[in-house]
Order: sequence, then C-alpha cells, then structure tokens
Amino acid sequence: MELAILAMMFLVRPVAAHAADETSNKPITKHGLEQAVKIGGLSSAELVAIIRKRGVDFQVTKDVEIELLRDGVKAEVIDACRANFKGTPASTASLQGGLNGNWTGTYRTCAGGQSAMRMSVKENSPEDIEATISIDMPGGTPATFAVEGVLNTMNSFLVLHLQAWRHQPPGVEIGNIGGYVSYKDQEPGSFAGMVRAPGCAAITLTKQ
Repeated sequence: MELAILAMMFLVRPVAAHAADETSNKPITKHGLEQAVKIGGLSSAELVAIIRKRGVDFQVTKDVEIELLRDGVKAEVIDACRANFKGTPASTASLQGGLNGNWTGTYRTCAGGQSAMRMSVKENSPEDIEATISIDMPGGTPATFAVEGVLNTMNSFLVLHLQAWRHQPPGVEIGNIGGYVSYKDQEPGSFAGMVRAPGCAAITLTKQ
C-alpha cells in the first residue's frame, strides 16, 4: 500500500508541473495554471517560482482574479501572475505622457456600494506618476487624496500609493490601487483595477 501511495505522489508531481509549464519557452496559460492547481502536485511557492521564470500569457483583471480564487488559486500565486504578464507590450510611443489628463468612472465597494470617482493624472515619466483622486461620499464632501506611482510599460500595469490626504472623511481609509491601462489606437482609453486592504473596491475609469 505504501509503495502504491509513493508511486502516485511521483506521478502527480510531474503531471502538475507539465500543466503549469506547458512548454519550456512559453508563458503559462490560465488553463494550465488552473489544471496545475486542480491536480495539486505543486505547492504555491513552487508555482510562484515557475511563474516568475516563465511568466503568464493572461492579464489578471478583477474578473480573472475572482475566477482564479474560485478555482483554488492562492493569493500569492495570483500576485505572481499579475507581476509577470508576458503578453504583447504596449508601444513606447503610446506611453509617453499618455496618462496625462482627467479620468472619470466608478468606485464599487465589495459590500456593493457604488460612487462616482475622478482622477487627474500628471505623468512625468512611467516611473514618476502623480495623481489626485476624488470619490463621492454619501451626503458629504468627496474623499480627496493625492497618490504617486509607477506604470509598468511591459504589461501596462499601473500601481498607485497614497501620498497624502486632501480631505479624509471620518472612518474612510484607502489602500494601494493597482490595475491595467487599456489602449485603443495607441492611446490610453480605460483603467480597470482594485484597491488593496485597507478597504476593498473595484475601480473602472475612462479617460476624458
């Protein structure tokens, strides 16, 4: 019986590795990652190491993150996927000052609430982005704060960190914001992201 169990262990591990690393020189697909987790032959740390080495061919949008969590993929593996997207990079020309301007959209909390959101961006360079964000509050002055961040020009992933509050309503906190900038005709057109703890929200913005 023990020999049979050991044999199964040695069989599962190579199959899981193959699912996560479908070829030796291509990024991992979403299906391959889900299969590796389903088979269960690799730890989260091992999956993260493979993802960092090979990359993934899909972007981790909010919907994709929900799907991966539902399929049992751990948060640290999802974070590794988000940081190691190896798809087609946006052209450099479209990124030079492309984020400058006003963006409007919605801020949806995990509890189901929705508020109007505005963001004014100044892109000094992809590594030096400044913005002011305003989120409408029920029956009161909008929450307003300054952020700074970095745009990864390889995968168009934008990360923003709180720099200073301009107006902080009682009990309101904001975490780091991260998400993907989508391009149309070489111009940035929309942003879809989420707020990390403290707080929990999905953000959708369109450039005006």
